[in-house]
Amino acid sequence: GESIHYIKKSELNFSRVIITSATANKVFYERLFGINLCFHDVGKVQPKGKIIQYLDKSFSKKQMNDEVNILIAQMVAKCRPIITHKRYKNQFPENSVFTFGSITGLDELKGRDIVVAGTYRFNEISYFLDASVLGIPCNPSQENQEYGIVQYSGKKFHFYTFQNPDLQNMQLSVIESELEQAVGRARIVRENCTVILLSSFPLDGAEYRSLSDDYDISTIVNNDKNKTQKAIND
Repeated sequence: GESIHYIKKSELNFSRVIITSATANKVFYERLFGINLCFHDVGKVQPKGKIIQYLDKSFSKKQMNDEVNILIAQMVAKCRPIITHKRYKNQFPENSVFTFGSITGLDELKGRDIVVAGTYRFNEISYFLDASVLGIPCNPSQENQEYGIVQYSGKKFHFYTFQNPDLQNMQLSVIESELEQAVGRARIVRENCTVILLSSFPLDGAEYRSLSDDYDISTIVNNDKNKTQKAIND
């Protein structure tokens, strides 16, 4: 009745390998290849399009289990294409829906205004396995995640993550990479379009806003409170 989780580290059997990526983490590649790595950072590119990010909520799988947050995401998305968690794709029947984990190489959303709703996290076991390959010391039975203030990529913000600094850096890098990949489906570097991002993880280059400034979410929240009170009374 138990499961075995494992990871295989593949070796690169070539004299020279060129990897091009918008989300490559230098620290991780240095751990993998050591002195053999030659890392070139071309810096940030000024995009033609823009990212509008609402940091009020994480829109994680757990948070989107709350009907209020689904309704807020529906309000923001309207009829735009949306990228979100696979578990909740049926909550957006009026939209073209794409899901985290299956958008690599997707070009269908090029030049379109889209919405990305979610802070995508892998199973904890995945982080522990990746840590083993990268040579990051950790004891899975003793590694806890907590909500608190973190510093990452020159920003300070509240986030639920590992307390182990190396594990934390790895997890935040993976989350950042997934969000950048999702936002990148609209090809805002070359296309004049807008991506609305619903996530509490602050993405570089985004214009940060508050939901309450642009949307009347009070109606949704108050309706939910009324439902809760009615249920209590009943």
